[in-house]
Amino acid sequence: MKVRSRCATWSAGGLDWLRAAGLDVSGATVDGWKSGTRCPDSTEFKKINDAFRLRRRADLAPVLKDRL
Repeated sequence: MKVRSRCATWSAGGLDWLRAAGLDVSGATVDGWKSGTRCPDSTEFKKINDAFRLRRRADLAPVLKDRL
């Protein structure tokens, strides 16, 4: 959980990735998830996974296109 939330939010636009995945949270909530003081429920965890996948896809797409 910590790894995925950190990867989904490592830059200033991290909350935008979470919102694109359908999760509307504040910065304090995300900080609580990363520090381990708060835990998301199952629907929030699914949306964090979706944000992680969106972020990875956006980061890897240019690299994979260059290889083709």
